[in-house]
Amino acid sequence: MLVLMDLTKLYFAVKDLRLRVDYKSLIEFVKEEYPEVDEEDIKFEAYTLYNPQNNGQVKFIERLEAMGVSVTKNTFDKSANFSIDIAARAASNRDKQILVISNDPDLARLFSILRGTEKEPTLCFFSERLGNTFYPDILSGDVDFIDLSHPEVKNIIAGSGENTFHEYRG
Repeated sequence: MLVLMDLTKLYFAVKDLRLRVDYKSLIEFVKEEYPEVDEEDIKFEAYTLYNPQNNGQVKFIERLEAMGVSVTKNTFDKSANFSIDIAARAASNRDKQILVISNDPDLARLFSILRGTEKEPTLCFFSERLGNTFYPDILSGDVDFIDLSHPEVKNIIAGSGENTFHEYRG
């Protein structure tokens, strides 16, 4: 199984919603959502804008990598849109199950394309930050969806707060 996370989109959603996400708890939540998949068979890959001068962000990324997350970093002089990276990785991956943690509307078509290749994609994000692009496909059942806004899920992914980006801010 492959989990693709757009950390930039996730960061701004969490900030706008004034939430706290403990990324270790988020990773554990994802693993628990797929009990039929061995934990060692779940690969986590993340994409983010990166400022090597931001010590808090550097420490946060180091911590994610220590948790086994492969992080692709683009500096701020490059595009903030990772939809092409995520779509290419999802399409070229051999895993049948793919979880995309993003609200990027450019990814909407990816789900029908992946289903056409016998893959099982799932979208995971905060429902109030999805925008209108995904709603028809979610409501019709064409896109499987895990809502991080569900109160029980919010409580789980808030965790202890030890592995949040905000912890490293100065």
